[in-house]
Amino acid sequence: MVVSRRRRVGVLLGALACAFAVGNVAAQQPPAKTPVITKEAAQPIRSVNGSDVYKEYCAVCHGTDGKGKGPAAVALKGTMPDLTLLAKNAKGASPTVAIETAITGKGKLIAAHGTADMPMWGAVFNSMYGEGGARARLTNLIAYIETLQAK
Repeated sequence: MVVSRRRRVGVLLGALACAFAVGNVAAQQPPAKTPVITKEAAQPIRSVNGSDVYKEYCAVCHGTDGKGKGPAAVALKGTMPDLTLLAKNAKGASPTVAIETAITGKGKLIAAHGTADMPMWGAVFNSMYGEGGARARLTNLIAYIETLQAK
């Protein structure tokens, strides 16, 4: 079968056009959507165990391992801190006070945790559990976060 030169050029140009079109379609795909954080009211849990409190209220942003890679972290402005490095960054000292300050909003505030008028977790814990219940959960949560510290 003899194919004319004109036919071969036409087929080649057609193939190139298809290849370009396929590449162009892939290049024109909409960018991946930025994840959206759905705001929902925190729900009280029965447990006062620090690891349970962490998993329920902290892991969505900080990750189950505390390294800042929770599923909601990508949708937040800024990067999440690696909670496993708190003691190291405090030059080996216990980061208890820094952790409590970040959670309750007393003293230096963490923007993602709320404002001085309404620190997120301090107010949330107090409203859900009362002062005594909030204190027990906070104490156990801090102790749990201390177990995450890099050795």
